[in-house]
Amino acid sequence: MSQESFRAAFEDFAPRGLQGAFDYVDADDRVETIWITGIRDGDWASGQVAYRISGVVADLKTTAELLGLEDWNTGRYDESIDGVIDEITEILLRVGVRAENPTRVVIRYDVAEQAMSADFYYEPLRMGPEDTLRHVLVAWLERLRVTGNDAAAD
Repeated sequence: MSQESFRAAFEDFAPRGLQGAFDYVDADDRVETIWITGIRDGDWASGQVAYRISGVVADLKTTAELLGLEDWNTGRYDESIDGVIDEITEILLRVGVRAENPTRVVIRYDVAEQAMSADFYYEPLRMGPEDTLRHVLVAWLERLRVTGNDAAAD
């Protein structure tokens, strides 16, 4: 996939992905910010959606608990949010010049301002020898919680 193809796929996805993430929380007034993050390491990719709700940065489980969305003891995700996560990972793994695709993408949507931004990182992800992509996503989210830094760069 050329950079132009990646860009076109990303630009097509971003508004739809954010709409899916906003639909997941039923456009709740307590949602301040939405983040869609995708990461890639070689032939592997993963993604996550996070929210700032009434000042609290929340992963999907915490979001569901804060907003009373569903019973997380069942381990079920809403299909719309699964689709968002699946699509960001697919975009990062598209065939072609994969090495030219970013290793981390962060889409940020400020609900009050109705403003979207996207940040891309192209360097190798900082990972320990035992780290999985899930560890990297959790570390990014923890950095966001502690510092407020939502940049794609490490």
